[in-house]
Amino acid sequence: FAVQDQKQVTAALPFVHFPSGIHIQDGQRYLNTSAVACMKPSSRVPEHFGDGFPWLAGFLGNLFADDAQLPYFLSWWKHFYENALTGKPRTGHAIFIAGAPGVGKTFLSTCLVSRTVGGHADASDYLMGKEDYTSHIITKPIMSVDDTSPAGDHKRHAHYSAMIKKITANRHQSFSEKFKTSGQVEWLGRVVVTCNLDPESVRLLPNVEMSILDKIMLFRCGAQKTEFTDDDEIAATISEELPNLCAYLVNMEIPKQCVGDSRFGVASYHDKILFSEAQQTSASYSFWELLVDFLGSYKTYDDAQSESKGCWRGTATKLIADMTLDERIGGLAARYTTNAAATLLGQLKARGFAINKVRSATKREWVIPFSILEEETHAETEDRPAAP
Repeated sequence: FAVQDQKQVTAALPFVHFPSGIHIQDGQRYLNTSAVACMKPSSRVPEHFGDGFPWLAGFLGNLFADDAQLPYFLSWWKHFYENALTGKPRTGHAIFIAGAPGVGKTFLSTCLVSRTVGGHADASDYLMGKEDYTSHIITKPIMSVDDTSPAGDHKRHAHYSAMIKKITANRHQSFSEKFKTSGQVEWLGRVVVTCNLDPESVRLLPNVEMSILDKIMLFRCGAQKTEFTDDDEIAATISEELPNLCAYLVNMEIPKQCVGDSRFGVASYHDKILFSEAQQTSASYSFWELLVDFLGSYKTYDDAQSESKGCWRGTATKLIADMTLDERIGGLAARYTTNAAATLLGQLKARGFAINKVRSATKREWVIPFSILEEETHAETEDRPAAP
């Protein structure tokens, strides 16, 4: 009777990095079954970066394409590790690390960061919408995606981007196990995606036109490869140096330029080259290419008129109708619905293109000046945090 009256819990579920025992969520009592533990930092107080971990410092120092990226990455790692270590996990950015094969992207994700916070699980199928059960993923602090097959079409890619946004923005995730009880758990781990730089692999970068930029960080690796000549020797070196690196993370002060808001703790970082690559894989970029071809032909017609308008103006329906009349691109333009065209025009406007929306009581028109043909293809939104 004492057990029933005093020890009743709603369910037994894993709450990664939270203290063991009873966990209160939404006013209900849960038994935390998670056994995940962070690596304990050494008692050493490193005086500088690399003190007590020279090999790891050399690896990290040579990994990224420029010196500006490492402080942001270490700040992200500190925010993740230190809060998890104290049993008070906090939300943080999903990170994307892109580079040539052999530079150490996977090693960083699965052998270094993963070991310090208690492990990782392959979440490729889950993020791509190919898997529903999450029990093997939510029990780990890192959802990893490593050079997997990217989403093959814009619809799947939009789903993938939306999943990353949802996981990063929400404290609660669905825990589901086959033939067992499902529930919502507080999961404040991280999504870590590593990929190559070839055109196919970079499709693992998310859709940067969603309201996702403040929730992700884009890092680009340099060209220098890491040679792992002796696995046993490397393993011994990591075991010796990693606790000292953990001590450095605990004691380091986040640089001023890397300090973020109270929600994520660290400012977002977006490598400009990767940001441009991510834009080019988006649906709006494909539509922009089609729109440029159409405007070029329409401008020639407009210039021939006695009173040139200097722009195209009309509804999204009229735009699709006019584009389908163009013999060169008509077949491609016919694939777009009116709603899709309106959405893509709005995304291009948000990216900084001089596309204006004019509303009246009966309709919504778009005004696209021909001067847009001279604008940079990769115009950035004004409020996008720029890479330093």
